[in-house]
Amino acid sequence: MRFLIAGKHRQAMLEMERALARVRCGAELTTDGAKALDLCMEDAFDCLVLDASALWADVVQTVCGIRDAGVYTPIFLLVEKGHRRLGIAALNAGADDFLLKPFPLEEFVARARALARRNGSFAPSVLTWGDLSLSSQTFEMRTEGGSAHLGNREYQIMELLMRGHGRPIPAEEIAGRVWGAESGATAEGVWVHICALRGKLRAIGAKTHIGTYRGQGYVLEE
Repeated sequence: MRFLIAGKHRQAMLEMERALARVRCGAELTTDGAKALDLCMEDAFDCLVLDASALWADVVQTVCGIRDAGVYTPIFLLVEKGHRRLGIAALNAGADDFLLKPFPLEEFVARARALARRNGSFAPSVLTWGDLSLSSQTFEMRTEGGSAHLGNREYQIMELLMRGHGRPIPAEEIAGRVWGAESGATAEGVWVHICALRGKLRAIGAKTHIGTYRGQGYVLEE
């Protein structure tokens, strides 16, 4: 799962990003309101986490604008304590949920992931491809021959490949969705993680492998 987190307080956003990373979810952060709206229009996220008080004077109008543009990605608003009515108005305008600040990170993660699961690109708790399964609970990929635990980015890359349904995914797209558009991650960095995943696939005797197509990207194949 991949989240957009848009707000003003970068330290708080970094804490949310780290909390999501602990459950193998990626996040892109921005403190630029105009850029946040541009990113909302991209079909690159499973959930949009927007700080209602930090970036926009009229949150309801913002939500309406996102929906009027044909973007149906779940919207999760973070609302200042005492502004519950604003959150309710945003729900009526097309937002999916809101959370009053301050909040426990565990609740934020649970509710954000619940919203992402409603998205059309939702991945169930166990993905399967060929003889391979991938669990979002244990962060393991498994075959009849064994299992391998995946690191944070390894898991996100494998999830992206499995959700690609056989579509080659360019290294640049993987870097942007796993590391973030402004991370500076390179195709070489993606290749290093692909090599690690290939080694783990061999170690558990998987018939499924990661293919490479020049100029197109990486794809799971049986």
